[in-house]
Parts: sequence; structure tokens; C-alpha cells
Amino acid sequence: MFKFEQHRFRVLDSWRGLAACFVALFHFRNFVYSHLFQLDFVNNAHLFVDFFFVLSGFVIFANYEEKLQQGYSLWKFMLLRFGRLYPLHFLLLMLVTLYCLAELYIPAMQHPAMPDSPFRGAGELPYFWSQLLLAHGLGIDDRLSFNRPSWTVSAEFYTYALFAMLVLLFKNRIGPVLVLIAAAAGYYLYSRQIYIYGTYDYGFLRCIYSFAIGALLWRFFARVESVAAPIARRKTALISALEILLVMAMIMAVTISSEMIERTMALPFLFAAAIFVFSFEAGILSRVLSRKPFLLIGAVSYSIYMLQIFIVSAFAVALKLLPGPESALEGRMVWGDNLWIGDLVVILYLFVVVAAAIITYYLVEMPGRDYFRKLAGRAPDGDATANKDPNSHG
Repeated sequence: MFKFEQHRFRVLDSWRGLAACFVALFHFRNFVYSHLFQLDFVNNAHLFVDFFFVLSGFVIFANYEEKLQQGYSLWKFMLLRFGRLYPLHFLLLMLVTLYCLAELYIPAMQHPAMPDSPFRGAGELPYFWSQLLLAHGLGIDDRLSFNRPSWTVSAEFYTYALFAMLVLLFKNRIGPVLVLIAAAAGYYLYSRQIYIYGTYDYGFLRCIYSFAIGALLWRFFARVESVAAPIARRKTALISALEILLVMAMIMAVTISSEMIERTMALPFLFAAAIFVFSFEAGILSRVLSRKPFLLIGAVSYSIYMLQIFIVSAFAVALKLLPGPESALEGRMVWGDNLWIGDLVVILYLFVVVAAAIITYYLVEMPGRDYFRKLAGRAPDGDATANKDPNSHG
């Protein structure tokens, strides 16, 4: 029976929630006339997907590298990962499938009032099986389908399996393997000019690249933590300055990413630097992010990420039905002609996303996770930490 320390980084949980909100803002940009959607930072915020991947590599290796090296069951590890990701994915997949079938068999629904809805109706059905098997982020489909952001769930699930097997195979020699994998994946993405823009096609490789960087970050963190943590607690002014500097650097890097897309390959390293500094939870921004509202957003970050397209679609339909002018924004016609009213609509949208996420967190995520934890606890080679599986996804 194995007993290992579980690592929980509360501030990084809050960052996961913020990153999910940034991505949710990105997906709403086509519908409302708002100050926010005139910002290149928001229009490039999809790149925070790689923040999730780097953070997942860091957290998964923090909690499972040693356990897997010492004989923790691969089957149990993947069962816990499956229970963390699949229940909500399955529920949302079924909801979109019902919508697709209704459009296919009910004539009145074959000409929806919202032609730019994120869901393509009956045209999604050929992609059902890849979605059901969580394979839709592995490059086997020719486009995004159903709940489009969920390609990351597919890529991350199989990345978990790949790296767990590598840890079991190479054990304490995993470090050089991680460097090789990150270098090989990065070289391929760069040489093919894909960079970190792959989704259904090269999303798996993109995830491997950023996840490996996060895993390497954990190995570095584990070696310096005993020395660096006391210094960080004494030098709070320095850590605060580093936190502010790194936040500014991330904002700037994401803002200018569309002007120099080849340099986005360095973005996961910048995310890793931010994760490293905030993992000490010693600066002024960390104190802010340790407050309950941010921790709540972090706790429900996976639901925020998975529900965003559904809320976008609902708002898109509602805005289409509302009387009012349209305005041109970045070459698109969007609802409204008052930026401040648009800002209020965006705030309402984020509020609804978070509120819906809280509901699915308690009604879907937690019961599903607990069920699979019980299964893992009954699996062979049980251990005392099975019920303390960390929240690793964004």
C-alpha cells in the first residue's frame, strides 16, 4: 500500500479558472459590440489552452510521477482521469446529439433562426463515434464537431496515458525522455508551421509539447522547492514584483501573438515561468487569487470550459431575436452599437457561464468523479490516496 503526499496549489487552481474565462470570452467575440472584443488579448485568448496543458503536466507529475514509478496501477490512474473528464463530456455530447437528431427528423428545425450557431445540426452526426471514444482530438477527424472546445479533453486524456506509460517504462530516467519529447514535438510543430494553433488535427501533439514542458517544470520545482520556498516567503516584495511582471508579460505575449505566430512556440515556457512563481503563493497577486471567489472559479474551471459554447449559442440566439442595431467589429456584424451596453452583456454572459458551471460541477462533475474514485478504490493495488485525486484539467 502506497502513501504519498498530495500537492494542491490553490493559486494555480484560480489561474486555471481565469484561463477558462479568457477562453470563454474568446468564443463570445463574434456576437457583441464591446470594448473587450476590440482588444487583441481577448481575440487571441484561445492560446490559454496551452496554459491548461502546461499546468496539467505540472500537476499530474506533482501527484503521480513518484506513485507511478513505485508501482501505482496504470489502470487506476487512467480510471481516475476518465472519471475526471468523461462524465461531463458524455452529458454534453448527448445533449448536442439530441439536438442533431431533432434537426434531422423534425422539418421545422431544419432552418434554424440562428445560422451562425456553434452547432451544425445533423452535419455533426458522422463525428459521433470519435467524440464518444474521446478520439476527436487525435487528428482522425477533418474538422471540429459537437462541443468544439472538447478537442482538448481528447488530447489531454491520451496524453495522460502516454506520459504515464513513459514514467512506468523509464521510471527515474524520465527526465531526458521529457526533454526529447518536448524538443521533438516542438520541432515538428515549428517546422510544419503549425505552432500552437493545432486543434482537431494537431491538438494531440500540441498537448504533448506543452504537457512535457509542465512535467519538466515540476521536476525542476521539486528540486529547488526546499531552498526557494523559504526565500519566497521572506522576499514577498520581490515575488510580488515577479508575479506582476509575469502577468504583464503574458498579456503582452498573447496580445502580439497574431503578429508573430512563430513565436507562440515560446508561450508555453512563459506560462511555465508564471506557474513556477505563482506556485509559491507568496506574492500580492497570489493573496488576491487565494480569495474565495477566485478559488470557486478555479474549482469549476472544467465546467466553465466545457459549457462555454452552449452559453454562447444561447446568447447568440437571444441577441438575434432582440430588436436593435448591429455594428461592424473586426470585419464582423455583431449585436449593438453601444460599447458600454455591450460590456454589460459580456459581464452577464460570464456570470451565466460561471453560474451554469457551478450547477454542473455539483450535479455532474462531483458525482461522476466520486463514482470513479470508488471504482479505483476497489481496483487491485488500492492505496490510501485514491480519494484525493487532484483537479488537473482546465
